[in-house]
Amino acid sequence: MDKSSKPISPLRQRMIDDMTMRNLKSGTQTGYIRAVRRLNEFLGFSPEKATAEDLRSFQLHLSETGKIRCGSIQRATALVDELRAIDRLPLIGI
Repeated sequence: MDKSSKPISPLRQRMIDDMTMRNLKSGTQTGYIRAVRRLNEFLGFSPEKATAEDLRSFQLHLSETGKIRCGSIQRATALVDELRAIDRLPLIGI
């Protein structure tokens, strides 16, 4: 089975559609999708069920493990903005 025939979740499809409408480049979209996958792995459940505290814990985890750099902070902030834009996660202050 190739990648294009794998079913994708409604959240992922919505996120892709919204990023496309916002004219985000494919590399940016790939980075956001990768970040959501990492968030999902960290949480152990769907990011659409994440709370503001869950997102904060993820960012803290990235910082403590040295997996977050200046550019990563910008991507993490952009990811939170993207998730806010699709109305799937609560607002958090960054």
